Amino acid sequence: LNDDDIAAAAAVTKSPYYRDDDVNYEGDDLLLKRLTLYFKEEVMKWCNQPPCCNGTCTGNDDGKQMESKGMRGPITQEEKSGGASRVEVYNCTLCNTETVFPRYNSPRALLSSKRG
Repeated sequence: LNDDDIAAAAAVTKSPYYRDDDVNYEGDDLLLKRLTLYFKEEVMKWCNQPPCCNGTCTGNDDGKQMESKGMRGPITQEEKSGGASRVEVYNCTLCNTETVFPRYNSPRALLSSKRG
């Protein structure tokens, strides 16, 4: 994490991450709860299916046009170094482009891709 990440995480103690059950937490527990919300809502993006990797595809960003072709193990150096447990393979039904989506286990790889 760099200084900007730390400053952004510190801002999490302010009201945008307040939840009704915050009264059940205090101190470090409350900070950890709000940091978790910050990373879940602001830093990371949940991904069931990746968007098409073809930049000229007219598909949407949520990957709804993507069709699963199955899974494989990590092959590339990037997939291996990121600790990918598996690599999902998809085909775009609009442009017929194959897209791979590594499911990383490494926090560093996850923070770099911001998708998980």
